[in-house]
Amino acid sequence: MAEFKAIAAMALNRTIGINQQLPWCIKEELQWFRQTTLHQTLLMGRKTFESMGARPLPQRTTYVLSHQTVPLDGVKTIDSIHDLEALDSTVWICGGAHIYEQFIPLCSEIILSVIQDIYDGDTFFPPFEHLFKQKEILKKTADFEVQRWIHI
Repeated sequence: MAEFKAIAAMALNRTIGINQQLPWCIKEELQWFRQTTLHQTLLMGRKTFESMGARPLPQRTTYVLSHQTVPLDGVKTIDSIHDLEALDSTVWICGGAHIYEQFIPLCSEIILSVIQDIYDGDTFFPPFEHLFKQKEILKKTADFEVQRWIHI
């Protein structure tokens, strides 16, 4: 059975996006995401997939959860969580906000990069603190802090 984990980056005011884009460009944080998810399975919504150029991330298996039946090149399009339950691997939930809202209660942990600034946005990371406790800080820089939260 699949194990779900969430990975996200949010600003201090919980912003995760504006106009379907990241509001910041922090190369080291993007490298952290790449390193953590390399050779892993990712799940994202269609809008998140499109915001990344509508192409799969290299060296990762990508599932796109969408109610649209249009096939997307290089990814597996699914319309239900039940399509993932048979996987025998970790599935990284990586956005957008609606996907996080749906899957966070099912996640065993969250790897959360907290960007050390406030950004304008139209998309926000949902509240999760009532379901998780912070276990450790995995990385700390002047621009961001990577926190590991585990389900309680």
